[in-house]
Amino acid sequence: MKQSFGEPTGKNRRRRAPGARRVEASDSFDGSILDDTSQNLSHSYDETTAEGNGSPRPAWGRGNPLSAARTICLRLLERRPRTAFELREAMAKKEIPEDVAEVMIARLVKAKLVDDAAFARGWVESRHRGKGLAKRNLSRELQQRGIPDHLIEEAIEDLPADKERDTAHELVRRRIARMAGLAPEVQTRRLLGFLARKGYGGEIAYGIVRQAVQEQSESDITQ
Repeated sequence: MKQSFGEPTGKNRRRRAPGARRVEASDSFDGSILDDTSQNLSHSYDETTAEGNGSPRPAWGRGNPLSAARTICLRLLERRPRTAFELREAMAKKEIPEDVAEVMIARLVKAKLVDDAAFARGWVESRHRGKGLAKRNLSRELQQRGIPDHLIEEAIEDLPADKERDTAHELVRRRIARMAGLAPEVQTRRLLGFLARKGYGGEIAYGIVRQAVQEQSESDITQ
């Protein structure tokens, strides 16, 4: 199954990148993995007892928190793939007990509905192809989504240095086409800033920008 990192509709629909599974109505998997209640978890909310001792109702509602955790996670996974970290955060906001959350994460991993390694690979491929982001920015985005460092390194290694350089060349080629008439130093400054925002370091950016500005200047002279 292919991976989608957004919720596109209509004209804004994007290609899906390969990676971890997205839950869809047609999916078939062993639902008992998520529904199993044999785990020894004592958390529950009894409204009658709680009202008697003044305990507030937890954010996840009433009854079995494991069922609430299942609902929270599957609703999020219906929209797009999620990392284990993102699901833990969502359950924490609903005050799902930590041990219950870990049980649910383990079951989702077993059901192959959560796969941080596949998520990282799909994210790198999708964001580099679609946005032209360099390894530096891709690493930061994956860190923000709670992907472990070793999985980030593995995913980033799948992006060859020559492909990253080719992407930077293409970004500059398209960008400089809109800079006709600007002084070379202005073009250089703007292009370097543009690549820096994409995450490209000077070891890649300077040579590419210098060559592009020189070629643009020569083209302007001959016209």
